Amino acid sequence: MRFSLALLNHAGYGLLDVFHVAKVQDFKDSPDYTEFLSAWGRTMALTINAQVQVQQWDEHEYMEGTNIHKQSQADIKQRYSGDLEGSSELRYLMSYPDETQAKFVGFEHVSGDWQGKPFGLVLEHHGEFKNGVASSQFEVLSASGAFAHHLGHGRFAAGKGGSFSFELELEER
Repeated sequence: MRFSLALLNHAGYGLLDVFHVAKVQDFKDSPDYTEFLSAWGRTMALTINAQVQVQQWDEHEYMEGTNIHKQSQADIKQRYSGDLEGSSELRYLMSYPDETQAKFVGFEHVSGDWQGKPFGLVLEHHGEFKNGVASSQFEVLSASGAFAHHLGHGRFAAGKGGSFSFELELEER
């Protein structure tokens, strides 16, 4: 599908929005789509939801004493299903002020398929475990494949059971 940016420019903002909504599905895989978005300063936001299943959790303490919080490292393997099909490897560093709560930071590499297209993501996590729930906010540090031109952020909250929902919001950069 070819179009004239000059013609759209003269058509007005309202018509552009109608065109954008009506034709984006047919047009988004076209080489003209990136040019179109750049010319109009628009980006496409994606919200991705997946179910995550923890497959392996290997945690060991590396520091504990009478006057400091317990410190541990966890190496985790997970499986993704839903909008994302794939797996991840994740490493958390955790600090426990007591046995019922912890703060953690970590890096996760997720790889798999989105809508039949391969992708890779590196996520930076900042979270806590409190009242039986682990929650994290994370940022996309790098992306490849289907998400090569995207950055974003997301979150999860996980109770007991090793399975939880994951939400990721991506935007073209």
